[in-house]
Amino acid sequence: MDLLLGLPPRRSRTIKAKEASPVLKSKIFWYNLMAGALLLWPAVIILGYFFEKPLWGWGVFIALIILHASEIKKGMQVGSSRGISKTKSAVKTFIFGFTWWVPLGKNIIDN
Repeated sequence: MDLLLGLPPRRSRTIKAKEASPVLKSKIFWYNLMAGALLLWPAVIILGYFFEKPLWGWGVFIALIILHASEIKKGMQVGSSRGISKTKSAVKTFIFGFTWWVPLGKNIIDN
């Protein structure tokens, strides 16, 4: 197509994966995200009432339940690969979401 338009042929470029940022390898970073996930549960309901939109707060709360429940299968896979029981993996994934199983799978945090 480029030749038909009189343009020089395009060169294909290979995209190389960059090494992860040092921040993403930090335990402190992931523990802070876990604390944020923990605080998010009551915060959405409280903020809903604060802004006089309690249905909005409860709606976001239910969305969090659905989101975290959808991550349980992956969290259990990662937990099982690290020798953690499926029950414990499911509970931690439900509470903390990806902020628990991603660093666990990358050996950044321990069980």
